[in-house]
Amino acid sequence: MNLNSRPASPTSVFATSPVALSEQLDTDQEELTGRAANLMARSTFSATDIVAHISLPNVKSYKLGTLALLSISSHRDKFPVSTLGRVAPKGFTYGHRTIGGTMVFSTIDRSVWHNLLGIMQANRRKHFPQDLYRSHPDDLPPFDVTLSFVNEWGRVSFAGIQGCTILDEGESFSLEQVEINETYSYMALDKVPMQPLWPDTSPAKQVPAKPSPTSDFGAGTPLQYAGDTPQYA
Repeated sequence: MNLNSRPASPTSVFATSPVALSEQLDTDQEELTGRAANLMARSTFSATDIVAHISLPNVKSYKLGTLALLSISSHRDKFPVSTLGRVAPKGFTYGHRTIGGTMVFSTIDRSVWHNLLGIMQANRRKHFPQDLYRSHPDDLPPFDVTLSFVNEWGRVSFAGIQGCTILDEGESFSLEQVEINETYSYMALDKVPMQPLWPDTSPAKQVPAKPSPTSDFGAGTPLQYAGDTPQYA
């Protein structure tokens, strides 16, 4: 055994010069920033990546293929609490929350609700053969609307509206307008904000598909909050 031999000095950050260490940290930071930017770029969606479905009780889910616009808004009543001798309010009371919006459809050769209203009318005439009442969209029971977002990178997100009911209906026919539109205003019980189905949807890390959770009104619509991990029923 050679007693004069010395062990090789271990390589560590402490053996690196401050300049080289700073350059290495800058390189790592740039790499992480580039990866984050690439991930964010792959997680973006456009209107062409959206597919909408409607779910009614005891009726299979229907794809809203002619949906051209969907707006969702929320309003909550809040009132100031005032006292004598004071200009500014001391606080606010919280009232109920109202969710509503507008649906606009591009009409092709029939109303968007033609098939659903036909099913309702057929069921009504089974029990009341002489009934001549024609069903309207505001006769539909509360339904759910699910928005699925899937882009070319395989990223998946979803959003939804729960307990939706139709309030107003309108159609426009004009020589100045190229297409025919149907417009409906609605109110809803709740909304599910847009969120990823799970954090990483790359093919290497995808999990097997499982039955999606259902809402109180729909049948098979993924309207539960997903959070950081997928939620299954």
